[in-house]
Amino acid sequence: MSTLWRRAAVAALALLALVLVVALAGRTSTFLGWRAPTRLPHGTVVLLQGTPYYWVADEAGVLHWANDTRALVGRYAKWDRVREVTAAELERLTRGEPWRYFYVWSLPDDPMAVEGQLLRRDGGG
Repeated sequence: MSTLWRRAAVAALALLALVLVVALAGRTSTFLGWRAPTRLPHGTVVLLQGTPYYWVADEAGVLHWANDTRALVGRYAKWDRVREVTAAELERLTRGEPWRYFYVWSLPDDPMAVEGQLLRRDGGG
């Protein structure tokens, strides 16, 4: 009978240890090398270290890569507080669809006249 009690005590201690580990994992930002995604304030500009590439956080804190500042027309960006991050840090942040701006060329009847039109990927323009 003592063997049965010993096994039950070991199982209870193992269960208690598991509950403790799960509780601590939820309270710390880093657990076993994993870091929970950070929600950034709306308009935060994140610059990838050593590159000209930047992302901007939307209302939900999701980052969107912008290929041109014109892609940000009608969107909120805090250019006075640019946060520079490494590639590893950027990987841990929540990212969404890119915000792109395209320059479309059209040739009218006169081949010497070329006009361009800026188009946003989301249909705005």
